[in-house]
Amino acid sequence: MPELIRFLGIDYGSKRVGLSHGDSELGIAMPLPMILNGGYRSLWKDLRHVFLSHPWDVFVVGYPFHMDGSIGAKAKEVDAFMVRLEQEFALPVMRSDETLTSEEALHRFQNSRKMRLRNVTHWQHFRRTGEIDSGAAVLILQDHLNALMQRDPNVLLNNIDDGD
Repeated sequence: MPELIRFLGIDYGSKRVGLSHGDSELGIAMPLPMILNGGYRSLWKDLRHVFLSHPWDVFVVGYPFHMDGSIGAKAKEVDAFMVRLEQEFALPVMRSDETLTSEEALHRFQNSRKMRLRNVTHWQHFRRTGEIDSGAAVLILQDHLNALMQRDPNVLLNNIDDGD
């Protein structure tokens, strides 16, 4: 019987970290509550709590490519986060393109609630809830799961591959 693989999707941000989860059985990403990035100690304490709350097997982190495929300063920050994640939890850390995922998550959220954000202040208030960040984490993880399934429908059930 194939081994179940549990994925934790992460949309790293300097203020909020969106989270999602999925597994190799269903191949569907679902949101988890975001955590505030309140500084180094606070962030890693909260991540340890999330890590201990479920038996994760793989982390999938959104990677901030520019539209032309190049990387910038934010990517270097995410690289450092990914290295620390791997050191801290001794699990594989995969990266998945996060280009426009926050915008797509916002669009989907608005459409699902048939709402319009009236102005920048309204949007900022809405963003603080963390639903956009966790929505972006869902898109990041779902893209990763879809890529694995597209290459080989059995890959999710039989092994871990980073899709790169």
